[in-house]
Amino acid sequence: MIQFEKVSLAYDTHQVFTDLNLSIPKGAVFGLLGPNGAGKSTLMHLLSGLLQASSGTVMINALDVKQHKLQVQKDLGFVPQEIALYEAFSALENLHFFGSLYGLKGNLLKERISELLALIGLESRKNDLLKTYSGGMKRRVNIAVALLHNPSLVLMDEPTVGIDPQSRNRIFEIIEKLKEKGTTVVYSTHYMTEVARLCTQIAIIDKGEVLVQGSLEELLQSSSKESQISISFQEDVRAIELLLPVDFYWKGEVLVLKCNKNEALTSVLEILNLKGLNIVNIDFLKPNLEQLFMELTGTNLRD
Repeated sequence: MIQFEKVSLAYDTHQVFTDLNLSIPKGAVFGLLGPNGAGKSTLMHLLSGLLQASSGTVMINALDVKQHKLQVQKDLGFVPQEIALYEAFSALENLHFFGSLYGLKGNLLKERISELLALIGLESRKNDLLKTYSGGMKRRVNIAVALLHNPSLVLMDEPTVGIDPQSRNRIFEIIEKLKEKGTTVVYSTHYMTEVARLCTQIAIIDKGEVLVQGSLEELLQSSSKESQISISFQEDVRAIELLLPVDFYWKGEVLVLKCNKNEALTSVLEILNLKGLNIVNIDFLKPNLEQLFMELTGTNLRD
């Protein structure tokens, strides 16, 4: 369990967090969505002990991060935005080096490295220097480093930015395996499709404030956007005058109804039938995460 209780943090005159409260359940894959400057990376740094709050407490598994920093860090893996590896070393050498910093050695370290090279799909390139790797391959090694000591909490700060599809899919597989093990993952990203696929809990933050938190289903239910129904026709019928019992608009040649009630749809279909219009398809359009994000922050996710 992760708990932020009345956490405040300021850089000089810039206030990042003010009395932030946030709970992350043990074993969750917790997605952090927010525009640039929302406080996502700062939140990660508070969890890792790289930053300390001006006031309030950050707790991980009932331990105050400020008071038990080293103990917390021993059970934490951190994948930062920037690659943190030695380019003049091979993947194998990097893993040996960082493993030794975690206190791993001998057969235990060799076995763990072998497992992780298989997990990230780079066994055949393990002896090649990092400077010959693609950005996505380096990112996979960076994740392997964070997992060497089998941490119960893994922080991933935008791990899929600017990487190839093969590496992105491999990272998804890694996170799904961590989820199966019950590892808690805090996952910051700009990609809503990733959050929808991977995360059991989601928080949208902006300007240092948690705007909403919950499962994807709970977040979508909180949206003020109503469901809509789209109806497409065999012919272009936009010139036909329609008096319908619900609000509607045209999206190209598709009629979009602002309603989600079966009774209203029945009435609309009766009117369309009386007009002799040939319906090709009916789709039910539910609010999505992108609409909710726009509704709460007033902006698209910024790259």
